[in-house]
Amino acid sequence: MRIGPEPLGRLWFVEGRGDRPKEKIKHRTSKFVLASRNAVTITEMNILTTPTPTTSETVTIAVTEIMGHNLCIANVDGQKVCEAIAGALRSGKRVIVSFKDGEDITSAFLADAIGHLYALFPEDFLEANLRAIDMEPDDAADLLDTIEDVKEYLQDPKAWEAAARATFGDDYYE
Repeated sequence: MRIGPEPLGRLWFVEGRGDRPKEKIKHRTSKFVLASRNAVTITEMNILTTPTPTTSETVTIAVTEIMGHNLCIANVDGQKVCEAIAGALRSGKRVIVSFKDGEDITSAFLADAIGHLYALFPEDFLEANLRAIDMEPDDAADLLDTIEDVKEYLQDPKAWEAAARATFGDDYYE
């Protein structure tokens, strides 16, 4: 199952993936609500909502092509994807990141592939120039949660490090 990119007002159709039919989705995050049958209701802009218009200034990056396989697990693969996206953004392109055929997408992978971009580029720039497509609803929710965590971390890294030390011990960052 994947989200959009077929907008109809504020609704996005959830399409079947493979032999799976459209189904009712129900999930809440701070950024959006997936709630109605065969549709996704978007309540706030994010990289999953408004599609980037396809122009000569738009490039689609297929995650599985960058990695050479379909398992979206390892940090090193996320870093490869991040480098490809960052290079395209630096060259003035708008980027659509396709997760088509990606399997077992982890938060660690998403943090390195997409989240790290928030340390490299301003949030407004990414909101205007970056889109993610072809994701399962659960993976899309994980992506949005990961982005929120990265943005919170970037606002006060020392507080996050202190919390990690308090939880895991002083040796955690050594």
